[in-house]
Amino acid sequence: MGMGLLPRPRAALFVGLMLLAPACVSEPELEGRACGSTAPCPEPLMCGVDRTCHFLCDGFGGCPDGRVCADDLCYGTPCASTGDCAEGEVCVTGTCTPDRPPECEQDVDCTLPGICEIVEGARCEQGRCQYRTLSCLDPPPAQCAGADDLFRTFAGVGVCDPATGGCDYSMMETACPSCVDTCLAPCSNLTCDDDAGGCKTGGFCEPGAVGEPATCRYQLAPDGMACTLDSGDPGTCKAGACGICQADADCDDGNACTADTCDLGAHVCRHAPVAGTCDDQDLCTTGDTCSDGVCRGQPAVTCDSPPGPCFEAAGRCDPGTGTCAYTTSVAGAPCTDDNRDCTLDVCDGNGACTHDDAPAGTACQDGDLCTYADVCDGNGTCGGTALTCTDAAGVCGANRSCDGTPRCVETFPGPAVSCDDGNACSFSDGCNGAGGCQGTTYSCNDGDLCTQDTCDGQGGCSYTALAPSGLAPTGGGDVSRQDVTLVWSPCTQATQYEVQIQWQAADGTWNAYYTYQVSTNTKLFYPCSSTAPSPPCNSDFRFRVRAQTNGVYGPFSGWAVFNWAACRAC
Repeated sequence: MGMGLLPRPRAALFVGLMLLAPACVSEPELEGRACGSTAPCPEPLMCGVDRTCHFLCDGFGGCPDGRVCADDLCYGTPCASTGDCAEGEVCVTGTCTPDRPPECEQDVDCTLPGICEIVEGARCEQGRCQYRTLSCLDPPPAQCAGADDLFRTFAGVGVCDPATGGCDYSMMETACPSCVDTCLAPCSNLTCDDDAGGCKTGGFCEPGAVGEPATCRYQLAPDGMACTLDSGDPGTCKAGACGICQADADCDDGNACTADTCDLGAHVCRHAPVAGTCDDQDLCTTGDTCSDGVCRGQPAVTCDSPPGPCFEAAGRCDPGTGTCAYTTSVAGAPCTDDNRDCTLDVCDGNGACTHDDAPAGTACQDGDLCTYADVCDGNGTCGGTALTCTDAAGVCGANRSCDGTPRCVETFPGPAVSCDDGNACSFSDGCNGAGGCQGTTYSCNDGDLCTQDTCDGQGGCSYTALAPSGLAPTGGGDVSRQDVTLVWSPCTQATQYEVQIQWQAADGTWNAYYTYQVSTNTKLFYPCSSTAPSPPCNSDFRFRVRAQTNGVYGPFSGWAVFNWAACRAC
């Protein structure tokens, strides 16, 4: 086995404190020197299972002077009992071993090998290991196979010999199930049984100092508690002993919430719960009252207002003072933000919140969306690279804004934003969300080729009649009965035309309309009749025409004025 810590022993139960074995050992020589995790052996020696230094076995597993080779190390001479060993040595698992507990510098040096384990830990005192008694688990560990798994340790642990009061270091010679180390010289002959009456429980042995007797320690029942006498009669506990009471005073349990009386018939104490106020000796409660024989109060102090951000939120009330105490937050815990990105807001571990400047290059936010890659400068200031974002032209153009990144964010107006798409035959023009303007299109085509159809851009239409073109007399500007025929260009889609004629009186007024219909052709004429008499000589008359399409007349054309030059009647 090499240097360093020995294997940790298996689990065991403590049953008492073991005294050191009698110290009668001279200073160790080179071989046999104590060793451990902090005290390695000088070369070429190695640390053995007994925590002393040993020479290595030779290449054939042999050792000089009749010594035994075990785990590649040379141990003492073989032995059947301590009588086979030299003075100052004891027989441990068939090998003569120096009679002393290991030297140590710290508790970890006292870890024992074997199948048992020190549960609560050995301790190093005055340079020597001290141990509590070890006991194997019952049932023993599954890996415990037999004699090879016997408890092996340094010579200072053995079996107590009742005949001499000393330790027999021949160690355990039985199989693992009975592997028990009971080297407890002060406690070996002392049994700490619980009191049969129930007034002393949890007995354990407490060894005394070297040469002093051990004592038993118990958990004592409260005075006045009922118990059973050795005779089987009922009794009352007092100072850990079961006796009988003679008066109520013998039964005082010190509890204000019980009425303590002595039952003189049975000579046992009775503790009946009583009601009323009491004092639970806790300044953190109020309204203390008896309940089922116990004094209980209601919480009167709430500890949820720490004195600063670097204290735990929930405190505890001190029953002796009635005041709250709060635990400080650990160093490095976050605390109140000073609203500066370039400071580190952490607790110092003593209840104070500190705001030291963050290191240069620490990411931060300078509060300006038109900068990016913001970092601290190491002096508490945050700054970034500037970016300019300008809106595109036009009411529907992109609105550009900053978002703290190297690129501008573009948003386009939607239909709620009015615009003009340039199309008179659309209405409710609005932005299309992609930078363009778009309206709802419509048509004003009335199917009448004799009208000029016009959109007003609001969803409405206007229709202007087309004036007949080429209205002119066949013979010139003057017309007569014979040449009143007019050449004109009618609407090509019309099925009938309505003609209105007026002539102008001498006073310049126009007489009443004379209306008649003509079929599709290109000529108009003045119809002499009783209702359309001849116009005065050299007077003016005028025509206007409207076309009928699909049985519906459109608006009239403009007036065409001519002079009646014939100076004769129809």
